[in-house]
Amino acid sequence: MIGFIFATLKEAGPFLKYINARKINDKPFLQLRGGLDSAKNSFLVVICGIGKVSAAAATQYMICRYQMQRIINAGVCGTVNKNSTAFQKGMVLLVSQAVEGDHGVFGIRSSPICCSIDLFLDLPRGRLITNDLPVFEPKHKNEHKNKLPVSSGDLVDMEGAAVARIAALNQVPCTLIKGITDFAAENGRKDLHFNLPDVSKKIARVLIEGLWLKNY
Repeated sequence: MIGFIFATLKEAGPFLKYINARKINDKPFLQLRGGLDSAKNSFLVVICGIGKVSAAAATQYMICRYQMQRIINAGVCGTVNKNSTAFQKGMVLLVSQAVEGDHGVFGIRSSPICCSIDLFLDLPRGRLITNDLPVFEPKHKNEHKNKLPVSSGDLVDMEGAAVARIAALNQVPCTLIKGITDFAAENGRKDLHFNLPDVSKKIARVLIEGLWLKNY
């Protein structure tokens, strides 16, 4: 079975409609199940909540409880490369590697985690930095830059690297699909909320088209 992790219902909403998802449980996380007409197996969708701890816990729960064959984490993100035409608002990307930007042990930064890129091959690719705190405020953004150079990543979110790390520990393939809503700047929070509905719809279409191609 393929398991999908979204941070929020707003991000997951369009995808849930496509697969006619129904709620099967709400503890310890909201869990829904659905599928495509020609699907061999149904999909499990978990709404984990915002942040690395919630994302990591949901990933481990899905793997242990449902023996997932693959984890797909989808949702919105910001970009720190606003001057690049390769990373603009509204784009949906396949993450090639993810790293925890605000985590380290005794001054040693976390190593990036390679993500599965065997699905959604037509998507442009980007590197993801995951933080516990949003980087909209200048203070947090400067702290983020000091801990991890912007050159180490193109996109920023609050869940992806945690999902990828737990999946890797369990030797489960993990795919990250991220849609850009903002430039991770001071007005980024406003842009995020404004662009989230359209970007979430784009993410849903990308997921459905990719699953159809692979005959899931």
